[in-house]
Amino acid sequence: MKNRITKSLASAFVALAVLFGGNAAFANPTTRGGKNAAKKKGAHPKTVRIKVSKDGFSPSTIEAEKGYPLTLIFTRTDAKNCGNKVVFRSLNISRNLPVGKPVTVKITPDKTGDISFTCGMGMYKGTIVAE
Repeated sequence: MKNRITKSLASAFVALAVLFGGNAAFANPTTRGGKNAAKKKGAHPKTVRIKVSKDGFSPSTIEAEKGYPLTLIFTRTDAKNCGNKVVFRSLNISRNLPVGKPVTVKITPDKTGDISFTCGMGMYKGTIVAE
């Protein structure tokens, strides 16, 4: 009788371990998809709102993924700064930034590395880091 109870308890513990342990392995995407599985799952497309003020671009560093669309929405908060334009020299893109009006720039990084952007005078600087 004691042996049968021990076997039943052991079976119950094994069943619980399989039930909860197995589900835990699938609940965490990094467990079964490699190191970057969670990062890749919901990473694209990406939209980033960038404030342009006397302090420059905020945020000034944006992470992106090679081959996936990135939408940047620039909003200049006041006229008391040199951020009246955003320039992506390497991409041959330039957009005027009127005060208080959001301006959208869409890009898709085609290689890894940094893509720089500046204000029209080159004083405010920002970087897109494509991985």
